[in-house]
Amino acid sequence: MPDYPARADVLDSYRHLPCPADVSAVCLPNDLIACGDEDLLEAAIVLGRALGRPVVRVDIEVSWLGTTAGPVDSVLLFARRSGFSAESVRNWVASALGHDIPLGFVLAEDSEEAEFQVSKIIFGHTRILSGDDAVVGTVSGLCGKPDDLQVARPERLTKVLAARWRLLAIGGHSDLGHVGLGSHVICGATGPERVDGRLLADGCDPDIGRCRCTTKFMETAVPALSLRAAIVALLGCNTFDLTAGEHPTTNSLCASSLSGQPIAVIGTLGQLGADFDAVGQLASSIAEGLSLGAAVKHLNRSHRIATGYGVVLAGDPALRFPSRTPAATAGTQTAPAADCRDRAQPVLDLCLEMIRRSRTADRLGRALLRLTYKSVEPGLGPGDGAMPS
Repeated sequence: MPDYPARADVLDSYRHLPCPADVSAVCLPNDLIACGDEDLLEAAIVLGRALGRPVVRVDIEVSWLGTTAGPVDSVLLFARRSGFSAESVRNWVASALGHDIPLGFVLAEDSEEAEFQVSKIIFGHTRILSGDDAVVGTVSGLCGKPDDLQVARPERLTKVLAARWRLLAIGGHSDLGHVGLGSHVICGATGPERVDGRLLADGCDPDIGRCRCTTKFMETAVPALSLRAAIVALLGCNTFDLTAGEHPTTNSLCASSLSGQPIAVIGTLGQLGADFDAVGQLASSIAEGLSLGAAVKHLNRSHRIATGYGVVLAGDPALRFPSRTPAATAGTQTAPAADCRDRAQPVLDLCLEMIRRSRTADRLGRALLRLTYKSVEPGLGPGDGAMPS
């Protein structure tokens, strides 16, 4: 039988991590906890007291909070997994985007599972989660640290999937609780696999190390339960499989991952665009110091296809890591400048279109472009070679 970590061992591994100097000052009064199930309310209250966060009861069928007191920076929703449909998740994600508020879920089957997730979330805020970030991309065929990618050869991929990371972002082809990575497959079995309630004779079974998706070429199965990153992102199609009735199999990539080391798991509802670099964008957002909720919200804003129903966070949207970008370390204003550019882009596009229609406005066009480049890159100006001809 494979040696998977027990819940107590997982919590001990976080408990022994160093605490930040200001750990006693953790207080998040604007990061709301919403509970849609009475059996999970006690766990929600424990989290609220530990992190100084308000807790409210909600009706999960309403798909939003109704009237809340004061401003809300993020929402963490507690709900029972067996009673929460994929359609409900879609509605909540759409409502959160409409309100421009980061959203995360704790979807547990019982109070014991909820308490385990809450304990990991508390450690996420009160311990220093050290380690590097890593990405695995099936389309690119690369893996490793974002700034030191290498070809994803089988032996190298084995090491990446087995190592400890702060963030492990994986992009691959997914199907019914599995993510294919060429030579490897991540298996989401949580126990002997059942389909429509019936035991599948040759189905996945992590207790004996069996995965039904292994083939002659994809011969290495990696249980999602064995992933050792604090944050795991499984970015394929329909990888957010915590909800009730979405798939006939008991396999679940998210549930299996959350049973082990990960504090949070990021998955998708619906299809993921083949040319959308979700893995790269997520790694960049986390490295810049965005919260998990803000990073997922950014992915949802960027990913626009008709059958893509949302990138979803199973975890706390208020959790964030210190920035690792050189600009942030040096104290520059790169992030505000990029944000200003994003907000101004529609106006700039309209102006540029009008200018292109009038030859008499050529000089004005060059002046506008010069101003645009100068606002985005403060070091650039006339004569710097940045202006297009």
